[in-house]
Amino acid sequence: MVHRTPVEWQGWLPKRYILVVMGGLAIFNAYTMRAAMSVAITEMAAAENAGDSSTSEGAAVGDYCPPVDDGTSASSPSGAANDTRLSKETQGQVLSGLFWGYVAMNVPSGLMSDRFGGKRLLFSGILLASVSTMLIPLAARRGGPVWVIVARFFEGVGESGTYPGCNNLLAHWAPAQERSTMGSVIFAGNLLGQVVGTALSGVIIEATGDWASVFYVFGGLGVLWCAAFWFLCYDTPAAHPTISDGERQYVEAALKATSTKRPTSIPWLAILTSLPVWALVMGQLGHDWALFTLGTELPKYMKSVLSYNVKQNGLISALPNLVTWLCAFVSGWVSDWLIRTDKISISMHRKTFTTFATFAPGVGLLAATYAGCERVLVVALFCVGMGAMGPFYCSHKVNALDISPNFSGLVISIVNGLGAVSGIVSPDIVGLLIPDRTLKQWRDVFWVTFGVCLATSAFYVAFSSAEVQPWNSVAEGGEPLEEVHAPVSTPGKDKKRASVAAQA
Repeated sequence: MVHRTPVEWQGWLPKRYILVVMGGLAIFNAYTMRAAMSVAITEMAAAENAGDSSTSEGAAVGDYCPPVDDGTSASSPSGAANDTRLSKETQGQVLSGLFWGYVAMNVPSGLMSDRFGGKRLLFSGILLASVSTMLIPLAARRGGPVWVIVARFFEGVGESGTYPGCNNLLAHWAPAQERSTMGSVIFAGNLLGQVVGTALSGVIIEATGDWASVFYVFGGLGVLWCAAFWFLCYDTPAAHPTISDGERQYVEAALKATSTKRPTSIPWLAILTSLPVWALVMGQLGHDWALFTLGTELPKYMKSVLSYNVKQNGLISALPNLVTWLCAFVSGWVSDWLIRTDKISISMHRKTFTTFATFAPGVGLLAATYAGCERVLVVALFCVGMGAMGPFYCSHKVNALDISPNFSGLVISIVNGLGAVSGIVSPDIVGLLIPDRTLKQWRDVFWVTFGVCLATSAFYVAFSSAEVQPWNSVAEGGEPLEEVHAPVSTPGKDKKRASVAAQA
């Protein structure tokens, strides 16, 4: 058993905590840039959609809610600043453009993280995403929708390295007994990014009267992060020039106790035919379907059905993500306590928390559409549905480290890449289901979301695992090697995991 080292041996601020914060900010920046488009697109297409909140052909008056009377104009910012228009058809293509790049480069990013380390991958990825984001206004005004899609594609290429890079760094810095909390802090960065990006996008557009300003702000913040990250973070404790001897020895000892012998080649066939890997894919697919549907479409729902103006839209659309972010932190702390005190096995924890976080959101989101125009209740139900995603980040997001510490970067890239297919498919399906953007049509969208969440969570609970897989450690002759310790060792129920991990 690895004992926790005294705090004074680690310096006043342990370097692994700095790494965790910077990793969380990397994902935070990626998601603020995503959120910027979700809000800005409602203004880029303002002229096209000017009549959306009025009765369309075939739509009843009750399908839309009356505008909010807060003493301000509900109209969108107008003038020369809004000099580009996106049709309803191209909106879905623009939103999904990011995911084409994200999916295309996820597996290559995973391979690069395992080969070159997480630092360079994370740095170059966020830099590319930031520059691409800042080029979106130029692409829209000079080149048109096609060039916006191209810019979004390269933004997705850059963001494809965030999760593999962060997982690779966690594998070299996170002691087993701290992994759930450290993973929650890093991977909950997407939630905080959605909160800040969505809330501030509406405020910035309202203040400047120009939708383009949000891309400059959030892209610029990404560039600043790159500068700080390069000088503050390193691939391993041994590579860090200013880490204390106590912290380096503690982390290295903790990781050595859970280390395995790495194979000389990648067992592609074993990975791609592994049911636990496909369980991770299905869990990610269900989570991403709900998250991307809300992340990209919630501002549209707030505008077209609930009739909020751009400033109200941004602030209120951010609330569900804020609740999810808070729930993720609480879930991480509860998870570590449950595992540390032997209240629950790691395998049961991963299944229970991930299944709840995949299925429950579908229920909450569907219920919101039956609340009609009761705005407070609608927003509350969206918050409940999104808040239920919180446990996902301390369970599913670290499950790849459980089953394969040697190939965690590759596995998580496969999982994220296939999961992100939902980001390509869902905008087009949503567009087909809501031609008039009525309340009834939106209800169909969330019924589909509920069905996807139900099916994927059932697959995950049936086939997921927290055990190290046989293909994680293979000798040159192809035989499994004896496993000294599993990725996470806990007393009681999980002591048996310290034996041979795989049997032929």
